[in-house]
Order: sequence, then C-alpha cells, then structure tokens
Amino acid sequence: MHNKFFQKNNLSLILTLQCNLHCDFCPVKIKNLSLNFNTAGKAIDFFLSLPGKKKRIKFFGGEPLLEIDLLKKIVLYAESQAKKLKKEITFVLPTNGTLLSKDILTFLQDHKIDLILSIHHLIKIDKSIFNSLVHFSGICLNMDILPEKAGTLLSEFRRLYKLGFKKFNLLPAYYISWTEEELKILEQQFIKIKNFYSQHKDIQFANPGLLGEIPLYNSCYTIDPNGQLFSSNIILSKHFEQYKDLLLMGDLKTQKFNQSPIPSLKRLIQNNLDKKILKSTLQADHLLSKFINSLGNLNPVKKADIKIGYSCNNYCKFCVQGRKRDILPDMTTGEVKKILNKARRNCKGIVFTGGEPTVRPDFLELIRYTKSLGFERIQVQSNGRMFAYKKFCQASIRSGVNEFGLALHGHIPELHNYLTSSESFFETIQGFKNLKELGQPVYANTVITKSNYRHLEEIAGLLASLKVEQFQFAFVHAMGSAEEHFPSIVPRMAMVIPYVIKGLNTGIKAGIQVMTEAIPYCLMPGYERYIVEAFIPSTEIYELDMKIEFDKVRPKLAKIKGKECPKCKYDKVCEGTWREYPKHFGFSEFRPILS
Repeated sequence: MHNKFFQKNNLSLILTLQCNLHCDFCPVKIKNLSLNFNTAGKAIDFFLSLPGKKKRIKFFGGEPLLEIDLLKKIVLYAESQAKKLKKEITFVLPTNGTLLSKDILTFLQDHKIDLILSIHHLIKIDKSIFNSLVHFSGICLNMDILPEKAGTLLSEFRRLYKLGFKKFNLLPAYYISWTEEELKILEQQFIKIKNFYSQHKDIQFANPGLLGEIPLYNSCYTIDPNGQLFSSNIILSKHFEQYKDLLLMGDLKTQKFNQSPIPSLKRLIQNNLDKKILKSTLQADHLLSKFINSLGNLNPVKKADIKIGYSCNNYCKFCVQGRKRDILPDMTTGEVKKILNKARRNCKGIVFTGGEPTVRPDFLELIRYTKSLGFERIQVQSNGRMFAYKKFCQASIRSGVNEFGLALHGHIPELHNYLTSSESFFETIQGFKNLKELGQPVYANTVITKSNYRHLEEIAGLLASLKVEQFQFAFVHAMGSAEEHFPSIVPRMAMVIPYVIKGLNTGIKAGIQVMTEAIPYCLMPGYERYIVEAFIPSTEIYELDMKIEFDKVRPKLAKIKGKECPKCKYDKVCEGTWREYPKHFGFSEFRPILS
C-alpha cells in the first residue's frame, strides 16, 4: 500500500464538508456533515501511534474555520499527546479566510499553524485582519489558475507581492480541459513570473504536489467526518467519489481495517478519467513542474568567489582548506579591494568565502566597498556564529550583504560541535534565526560525512523549521582535513543515498528549494532535478594570486568519471565524482543508466 509517494507522516483531517461560500471552481461536494471531537481524538491517537517522530496534520473542509472550536480542541489535544509520546507535530490550515478574526490569528500564531489562504476572497476579508495576514509568519497564498484567467496571472501575482505577500502556491486548475492556446498562455505567464522572481529573491514558492503520485492530491492518511480512514485526500473531490470504496483503509469508530491492497491513484486516474481531460491536466502540471524546477537556475548573474583568508573560529574535521590557516596569511584589505575591482569587469555578484569571512576586522569595510562598486548580489558564506549577534547582522545588511549562506552539519549540538570541533551549534542556530527575523534570504549547506549522513532527515527538518529558502547536501570533498581524516570522515556514497532522499523529501514537503552536490546522476533516480551542478552559474574563483574559471575547471580537473560512464544517458550532463573518492573506493557504485 505504501508506495514511495505515500506520505505516512501526514494526516489530512476533514473537519467539515460545510462551507460559507459556494465557489464554482471548488471540487468539494458541500454537505451538512462535520467531524466530532470523539472521532477526531481517535484519529489523533491512531496517527500518533504510527512510527515516525515528525507528524503533520492538515485541516480540510469545506471551510475548516466553521469548526474553529473543534479545531482548537484538536490542536491542544494533539500537542499534549505528541508531547507524551515525544513526537513533534505541526499543523497546516487551508482556508478561504473570510472567517478569520484577531483571536483566531493569535491562536494560529501561538501554535505555529501555517496558513494557506485562497486569493479568490481576499477582498471579502476585513481590512484590519488583512493587514495582519500580510505579516503572518506562516502564510502562503494559494493561486488557483483558471484557463480563462491564465493571461492575468503575472499582473495578479505582482499585485499580491506589492501588498506584502511573499509565499505563493501556483496551481493550474486540474481535471478540467485546457486548450492548446490556454496552455501556451500559461507557459508564457510562468516565464514572466520567473523573470519577476529573479529580481525579487524574497519570494518563495510552495509546490506540495511536486512528488505526488497525481497532480493536486496527496497519498496520505485521510479521515473524513464519519471517521473513515482513506489513503488519499482525493476523496474530498466530487469528481472522484467513485474511488472512495477502493481507497478505504478502515473505520476508526469500529476499529475495523481493510487488509486488501490499496490501488495506485495514478492507475485509477489513468484508467477512469476522460482521456482529453487527463491529457490537458498532465500538460498543465508539466508546465508547473518545469517552472518550479527552473527556479534553481535563476541566477544569470556571473559571480566572483573570493577566498579572503583562511582564518576561522571553527576547526571542521572535513575542511577542504586543511592546515592553510597555519601557513598562509589572510589577504590584506588592499589585496581584496584590488580583486574586487578586477572582478567587477566581468561579474555582477560577489561571494565572500574563506576560512570564515566574518572574523576579519575589516569585514564590514570590505562589504561597503563591494557595494560602492555596484555589485548586485553580495553573498557571505559563513559558519553563522558571528550572526548570533543581532547588531552584527544589522550592520552587515546595512553595509550591503543581501544573501547569506550558512553551514549546518548536525541537528543536535553533539553532532554539529563534533564535526566543527568547536562549541558552535547554538551560535549558528541563533544566526539563522536572527537573519530570518530580519527578513533576509538564507541558504544552508550541509556537508555529508560518515558521522552525519544517517541524520540528514533530521537536519532537513531543523532547516525547514528555521524557514531557510534553500538547503544543499554536499558530499564531502576529500581534500585538506577531510583527506587527512579520510577513514572517519568519508562514507560510501551508495550507503548515503537513502538518507539523502529522506532529507530532500523533508525539504520538498516544506516547500523549500533543495539541492545535492557532488553526487552523480546514476545514484539519484527520480531526483535528478535536484542535482546542483546543472544550475551552478558561471563563477570566477580568486584564491591567493590565482584566478580560476571554476565552472570550466571543476568537471575537467576536480571531477572524474569511470570507464563505464560514457554508456550512461546522463553522461553529457553528469560531472562524475570528486577525483579523490575512487582512489579509495573505486567506481563500482556508479552504474550507467542505459535508458
């Protein structure tokens, strides 16, 4: 029953089939039927009894806020039960928003309940509530796109952004017919939104159906108001009522459960849906997936990466710079400024790396100078410790930093501190929090090592809770300290992959852009779209007195392929693995994908 798309740690809880509105495009069949607390309690007990530490409940309707008292009781009960069982629980509330009040918003904020708000009824929301919504930390706007309105998508998107909303869920209307002309218009609008996004990187996109078995609906535990348990929330749709019996898993009231295999949603849809509607649905979904996937390649700005020194307040066991800090001096202020002037001829973006750039006394001076040269993007790659000081964050932002790349290598202090050889965990976490509170884009990097690879899912969960824009799992490069400690640092790549996938799925479900680095395509079936090498922009690296065109050097000198790789269908796009890896482990893990 549990195929790879089944979200076993998610529960769709249908509070009511009633609604205070009657929208033409709504797929739900409205009924005078609501869940009672006794049945809801059984649903929570059942859900929390299942394996898995992290659980998420999504409230559905109808309009869930018609049952706000029930919702509050369920949240409090679920939180108390989760605490007893030492599990983590989060909540998501889709709503039309017309019943929101200040008290309800306070409750949602206090209990960290994310809000998914339909845009179709914003005009009906009280003005004071609307102003609060713009600043609600966990809000996402659902933009349902009807075929006849596809041409207005960009203008509506820009309007909502100017109002202050930053997170969006773009959903073409599914399971209806789109004409070829309407699909062309939709594709053009997605391209225009992508261009708008490239100029406004504070925007976030959520795409919960990205890894779903079918567009729009999820395969997960679903409880209806009668207490019946289903394998998908597709049972909400009046278009698919005929599947209810097939997707029935059991009844919580009678505690009787179906032992028969649950059929694949994909096969049900393919075998039963009108072929014309199925085709246009898949075309619209393809355009959406293409748009979402393209967001990782939005950086047309050529960058210069300047290693301004090797001094650092961490001593990471895997650091590629190794002992350089002990034998090589940091660049002087004048040397860095000279490189900045040289880089400005070809580049519009700067990345400061090290070592740790923020420990330099002249750090803010260098940032101000960089800004004065007219660089559009100024990023700092950092271990995050200095950003634990809010005043330092504010000074960095004022000076010109507009992108922050922070490193996190463990989900608990013991693991992160072990790998960084310093008491750095809490400072790093506070750095993430401070920068997000100040509204900054934060991109996280985790180096995959023998010590942390089994915990990538937990690390991803922590990064999701910190609301980073993107995180990347980078397979350790066995140079410097990593080479020195190879047996204890570098794992077998094939052993790492299942944990990488779990971590990626955690980020994807949270609506975060996720990437991997230095893992060949043959080890990532189904997840090829998340391999960062396909998206790395043209970059000049300045180290000591050398300038390196890294995008040209990396695949030719830093990476290597095996003799079987030319047979693989990904040979032209795959860079292979770091050269140091097969010296120890060979190429047996890398098997060509033939078709």
